Amino acid sequence: MTTLENFYYGNIIPHEIPIIKGSEYDTANRLVVRHDEALTATLTEQQKPFLEQDEMVEITGLEEM
Repeated sequence: MTTLENFYYGNIIPHEIPIIKGSEYDTANRLVVRHDEALTATLTEQQKPFLEQDEMVEITGLEEM
């Protein structure tokens, strides 16, 4: 199978990159996760689905880039 075919059939996923511990990406990711957890802890059960929906919209938008 060619590289293009592997990409087409989902065998190659470009957005799955290894996260190098201590890298700038790793540091930023940990900060985002920490802030997300702190914010989520302050929300009511009725508010949590709204945050989760917004996160999915953002993630989907990144995948389309």
